[in-house]
Order: sequence, then structure tokens, then C-alpha cells
Amino acid sequence: MRRTLVSSGFARTAFSVFSSGLLGAVVGACGLSLLVTLLYALQDSISQSSTSSDGQFVLVYVVTIPIGSLLGAVVGVSRRLAQTHSTQAAALCIIGGIIPVIAVLAWILPEHPDRIFSIWAAAPLLLAACVFVYGMVLSYKARARPW
Repeated sequence: MRRTLVSSGFARTAFSVFSSGLLGAVVGACGLSLLVTLLYALQDSISQSSTSSDGQFVLVYVVTIPIGSLLGAVVGVSRRLAQTHSTQAAALCIIGGIIPVIAVLAWILPEHPDRIFSIWAAAPLLLAACVFVYGMVLSYKARARPW
């Protein structure tokens, strides 16, 4: 009897990794957008001013949705890969945590270096740092250095 990719389990594994990445992307985008919205609401309630009533507030989501989905997908795929390939999962998390930092800094620093401490920039950088640390924890658990 010939074994196909479906019967060998490769397709099930690939679908499992893909679905974990897709679910992680959706959760990451929604989670980071919700975090930024809550931080802006907190800032508005403390400072008694309304920064979110500006018509350009929607542009905050131009940053949070792609970066949140990238970080969520990295965490989703690496959690699935950590079961069998922990060193590769750790490397994926470490690299996946560095890439959004480079993207946000390259976008902000040339024109507005003072905005690095704004909420819409700080929240993705904080989440990217968490993904990086998660990759380092995976690397420690694997007892290997992915670099």
C-alpha cells in the first residue's frame, strides 16, 4: 500500500502549524490593537484631553494590525514547533521579535525621533520584546543556542 502525504501525517502537521500561525496572527492583531486602544483611553482619562477624537486616530491601527499579526503568527507557529523542533522555534521567536523592532524604528526615527515613546510605538516594541524573551526562554529550555 502506497503512503501519501495525507496518510503519512505531513499534511496534518503542516495544517496544524498553518492554523496555529493564522490563529496567532488574528489574536495578535486584535490583542495589540485592543491594548493600544485601552492605553489611549487611560491616557485620555488621566490627562483630561481627548487624543482619540482626532480623525487620524485610525492611523494607529496601521501600525498595530500588521505588527500584532506578525508577532502573533510567530508565537503561534513557534509554540507548535516547540513540541518537536525547539531550537528552530526559539530561533523563529528571536528573529520574529527583532524584525518588528527594526521596522518600527526605521519608520519612526528618520522623521520623528521624539515619537519613540508614544503609545502607538511603545506598545508594539514592548510586545516584540516579550516575543524575543519568549524565544530566549525556548532556547534555554532546548539547551541550545539558536544563533
